[in-house]
Amino acid sequence: MNTPSYVRKIYTAKFFLYLLEIFNAVMSRLNRTGPNFRQIILQEIKKIKPKKVLQLGCVQGLFSLPIAQALFGYGELTVVDVSPNALEITKNKVAGWDNVISKQINAEDTGFPKESFDTVILYFLLHEVSKEAKTNIIHEACRVLKKDGTLFLADYHKAKKSVITSVLEKFINMIEPYSGELMRMDLVKALFKNGVRVKKQLFGNLGLTQLIIAKK
Repeated sequence: MNTPSYVRKIYTAKFFLYLLEIFNAVMSRLNRTGPNFRQIILQEIKKIKPKKVLQLGCVQGLFSLPIAQALFGYGELTVVDVSPNALEITKNKVAGWDNVISKQINAEDTGFPKESFDTVILYFLLHEVSKEAKTNIIHEACRVLKKDGTLFLADYHKAKKSVITSVLEKFINMIEPYSGELMRMDLVKALFKNGVRVKKQLFGNLGLTQLIIAKK
């Protein structure tokens, strides 16, 4: 007797979720042994004290609240995302913080004036979008960044080949279809083409993630 297709789909979905739990557990463990990108960004923000910060892609507010807290008393955070649902979640998480502005805008073309932000943050956004969108978002981030401003870019990275990194990279590519394109991109060169120079590049998770700190 053949197993009904809907039953096979249920078991496939359960197996995928099981693999996802294992992947998240491995990455979480690796995170504890490498640089903490969030803490590094927050420390830099507290050091440079920017008045106007732009976060392209809200990541459902997971990082927006700590940024708003770091800016409290001197800085304003503008969070943009194309998804109304993600923005609504973000609004709930930053409720009560009057130094946060949220807008439903495409990060490829924000409409903000040129050089209008002291700091721009791209936190695990680029792996979510197509190659063309990646190029457009990088251009836009650099366009709205003020001269002498700071850009933070954290996302996936092509690691040195090993058994474990190969397995993890394949799984990342399976759950994040556009991540492979990002890993093949030369982000340092892409930023340089848009007038922004990389000052520091850090790697985590066996080289599978990276944090770029750049200046215009």
